[in-house]
Amino acid sequence: MRTNRSLCPLLAILVVVVAVAALSGSARGTMLSPGDLLTGTNWTVTWTDPLLKLDWKSAGDPRITGNVQGILTKTVTFKTLDPISIFFRQETPTSPPAGKNSTFGLRFIMDEVITNDTGSKWDSFTLTTLEGANEVTIEAYTSVLEADGFGGSLGAHPVEAHMHNDKMRCPPFDCSDTFPPPVSETSQGSSEYELSSDTGAVFGPGTQNWTGIGVHEWEIKELGDELQFRSFRLFEQPHAAAAPSTILLVASSMTGLMMWRRARRGPRRDQNRPT
Repeated sequence: MRTNRSLCPLLAILVVVVAVAALSGSARGTMLSPGDLLTGTNWTVTWTDPLLKLDWKSAGDPRITGNVQGILTKTVTFKTLDPISIFFRQETPTSPPAGKNSTFGLRFIMDEVITNDTGSKWDSFTLTTLEGANEVTIEAYTSVLEADGFGGSLGAHPVEAHMHNDKMRCPPFDCSDTFPPPVSETSQGSSEYELSSDTGAVFGPGTQNWTGIGVHEWEIKELGDELQFRSFRLFEQPHAAAAPSTILLVASSMTGLMMWRRARRGPRRDQNRPT
């Protein structure tokens, strides 16, 4: 039986293409749709922005170790300076060990492929988590965690949803192992990282790859006899740098105001004295 030798190179190319596609898909993870479950967790994720895509990977990355359950890769294009929002919701009860009422909960690392198509350069960028539970419930959760022996961990891992610096990189802004701080600043149910540059570097137009944004939310099984299901929102918003023309306009306006004030006051008194 003869083999058509002309087909062999084509078959080899096809094998390579399929292999590369498979490797690319495995590197990025599973593409998510709004409402999908984050595999290996009790949580779903929802969003509405059509320019936002999410991929979830629960294995195959060396950073998935210990309490880290997966890597969430976010690909987004900003065409305006409006914030985007992603909603995380716990769908099934947590399963603590015997004698406990809580677990470490949701913990993942977020990477970003972020494009600035707003027409403005950015001088800063804000990441904010907004806790779904009210203040009274947070106090009750705190009591549960303290009773379970986690009280000493609440400084590094606040009760509210929060972020961690997991070897963050966010060019052209200043991100390193020590800045932003290890834990995002938490206040009144929100937790925030503001990314900027001490050297005045700005972002855009174009695309950057950011890595190492850790996200964490404790899980509580019960309060009284009622099962608990936690939730939070993640907001991201760019901030435009002041354009040079704007700075010049402000400066010229200030100069004009000073000249107008001097003219209104009239000549100095010593200039009106007879000689």
